[in-house]
Amino acid sequence: MEKVKENTLQQLAAYLETHNVSINRVSKQLGYSAAVLSQYLAGKYVGDNDKLEITIAAYLQRQKEIELMPKESIPFTLTTNAKQVFAIARMCHNENEIGVITGEAGTGKTRAIKEYSIKNPDVILIEADLSYTNKVFFRELHKKLGMDGNGGIYDLFTDCCERLKDSGRLVVIDEAENLPYRSLDMIRRLYDKAGIGILLVGLPRLIRNLTGRKGEFKQLYSRVGFAINLESLTDDDTKAIVTSVFPDLNGTSKVFCSLAKGNARKLEKLILRTGRIAKTSNSEVTERTINIAAEMLIL
Repeated sequence: MEKVKENTLQQLAAYLETHNVSINRVSKQLGYSAAVLSQYLAGKYVGDNDKLEITIAAYLQRQKEIELMPKESIPFTLTTNAKQVFAIARMCHNENEIGVITGEAGTGKTRAIKEYSIKNPDVILIEADLSYTNKVFFRELHKKLGMDGNGGIYDLFTDCCERLKDSGRLVVIDEAENLPYRSLDMIRRLYDKAGIGILLVGLPRLIRNLTGRKGEFKQLYSRVGFAINLESLTDDDTKAIVTSVFPDLNGTSKVFCSLAKGNARKLEKLILRTGRIAKTSNSEVTERTINIAAEMLIL
């Protein structure tokens, strides 16, 4: 047992050194405190060493497996939807307008706006979620603008207006349907005061949030200069994405089209799972491989 413990200790110490990983990071993944790991590495831990040894050994084995099969990504493809997103984003950016892009999940909205943000470093991208209140949103924007995010809503809003005024920057808000009306209305005031471009991206219900059930939010939606709703990926778009990963499929890309049904998110999962199966079995990507991958997913 002592020999096993010594080996595990040495393996953990070697892993930390060769991978330049901090004890704090590993401790979070193990569920132990950094102090416990430090004591263990120094041979001074007086707790349940056997339990800790099992946890560490399992962690190190999992890291080996991850290194052998690293997570892969799909290259960005300029699909029909991505072109539309780029066009609207550019118009809002250059003309200081408010734009709205909607589409069902899987139309490639998020991937496209992230790519636009990468290509245009002056873009401020905020990804809203259900926890976003008015203050949370402007605190996040405050921080994205290089400030500390402290203060009441009036101070946060005023600081953001002053920092953005006549800057020519573009603020992109993804999943904007999660924002309460109060936040949307203050974003409209930010637009009025700072004179910058704003792009709201989200699910189709975002339009209803902007207009109100009876069209009562006219002061808000009347500011919108551009609005589009994205459709599902075309078969040509699907083939282009598939070909970027598997260039020699000899016609089997039609299987991806049939299974993904124009949904970019489902397509990405299907491509990655297919690639993983082919890699682990050391085989070519065939129609059978694709169908096996599909059986593991909810499509």
